[in-house]
Amino acid sequence: MQLYDSTYYTFSLEGDTIINRWKETTATMTYQDFKDTLMNLAGYIVEHKSKKIIIDTMNFQFTLPEENLAFRNDEFYPRITKVGVTKQALVLPEAYLQYTKDEVAESDVVHTRYFATEAEAKEWLSR
Repeated sequence: MQLYDSTYYTFSLEGDTIINRWKETTATMTYQDFKDTLMNLAGYIVEHKSKKIIIDTMNFQFTLPEENLAFRNDEFYPRITKVGVTKQALVLPEAYLQYTKDEVAESDVVHTRYFATEAEAKEWLSR
């Protein structure tokens, strides 16, 4: 079920998983647009009490600034963890996977893994 559609992304709900699919239009996005997107996503996560998130970055064109990590840890993660322990799967182009490592947020309640396909992400979230 589609929850939201904007210039830069869509949100949908599939079972108990919220999926954020970025669009190629993110090439023109600002950092404020990005932060607004995450806070909008957080609102849907809390509203639907979803503990599973897929973020599809295959079309993501925006370059994140260094302060993104602080924003995620200080603002985004505290908001989404209101629903409890959360699993977040990011779908990346396969070439980028070698540069990632699985992580746990400073809050210890957002577990993040990286995948080449949405099917792999869904399989991990189902465990």
